[in-house]
Amino acid sequence: MTELYTLCYKSLVSKDIPEAQVGSVIDSILEKSRHNNAFNGITGVLLYSDGLFFQVLEGTPADVGATYDRICSDNRHTDVEILAEAEVSRRTFSDVWMGFSDLTCFEGTSLRDTCQLMIGSKGLLNTDEMTTVLANVAGLLEHSEAA
Repeated sequence: MTELYTLCYKSLVSKDIPEAQVGSVIDSILEKSRHNNAFNGITGVLLYSDGLFFQVLEGTPADVGATYDRICSDNRHTDVEILAEAEVSRRTFSDVWMGFSDLTCFEGTSLRDTCQLMIGSKGLLNTDEMTTVLANVAGLLEHSEAA
């Protein structure tokens, strides 16, 4: 069985990107990510709110690591920080190469609050802890899509 790995990170939109262009930048990121992720067997989700990105990447450790390295060198965002990473038994977002939701106008748990909670437990999580984190992200995504 192939080893699966999940990594969650946060980053900020580059200050060099005017606010009026953020939407088109996100569209560009999604288009390229979906292509690359399909090619590399990466699944996951990207959440955005008020200049903050939160992303979950799922795949083999090598593929997730290579994808994260590319992300870190992308000048469209800054302050990239891993919030959680763990080996997992199954994918949470197995049916999407890169799901997306803009939570800027979503009323409820803020993306910043979610990231802050994970920063407190930063590091290599056990499978149960990562399962809880991913369930919370999936719930946040579902609630935003229903709104």
